[in-house]
Amino acid sequence: MFLKNKLREIEKVYKPIFAHSLMEVEVVKSEKNEMEIKTDNVTVVEILRNYLYENGAEFAVWKREHPSKPAVLSVKSSGKTAAKAISDSIAAIEKDCKALLNAVKK
Repeated sequence: MFLKNKLREIEKVYKPIFAHSLMEVEVVKSEKNEMEIKTDNVTVVEILRNYLYENGAEFAVWKREHPSKPAVLSVKSSGKTAAKAISDSIAAIEKDCKALLNAVKK
């Protein structure tokens, strides 16, 4: 639930820009060092994937079987749990988005 709320917070920043509908998020697999998340927002998944690598994820990729199907983000982490790596990455995205919005407002 926490992860869904954090991802939805990120979408709120991008919603005025991309005008997407509310993002659906489903945790497909959740283990200590592995996690799979299914969502319909490829833009957020790609941004999250990049931030995961910056925050020490060992493996972060996404795939989509067909454009009409949701994307599945797979994360493997060592040193910290996959959920913690995702949470840290979302926090970094939020921080960067807020800094960008503040810079644009000036």
